[in-house]
Amino acid sequence: MSKIKLIKLRVKAGQKNNWLKWTVELKKRRREVLHTLKKEGILSEACFISKNGKDIYYFMETTKDFSVINKVFAESKNKIDIEHKKITSKTLKLNEEPIELFNFTVK
Repeated sequence: MSKIKLIKLRVKAGQKNNWLKWTVELKKRRREVLHTLKKEGILSEACFISKNGKDIYYFMETTKDFSVINKVFAESKNKIDIEHKKITSKTLKLNEEPIELFNFTVK
C-alpha cells in the first residue's frame, strides 16, 4: 500500500518569486528530479501554491517509510538536492503537517 504525505508550507516574506523561479528550474531539470526521487523511493511528488500565493502544498507518495526517505534526502550529495534544500530553507517555512484521515488506492 502506498503512503502519502501532505505538507503545508508558508512562503517567507518577499520570497514568492524566488520559489516560483525554482519551480520553473525544477521542471527544466526533470531528469535530475526523477533520478533523485527514484533514489529516495518517492513514487509521486507534486507542489501546489494557494490562490493568495502565501502557502505551498507539497504532496508525496511512496511505499517506503518517510523517515527513511527523509534520511536519504538529508544525506544526499546530488547537486539538485543540495540546491533544493538551500532554496527551500531560504523561501519556505513549515506551516502545518495535516493528519491523514484516509487514503484510498485503486489497483
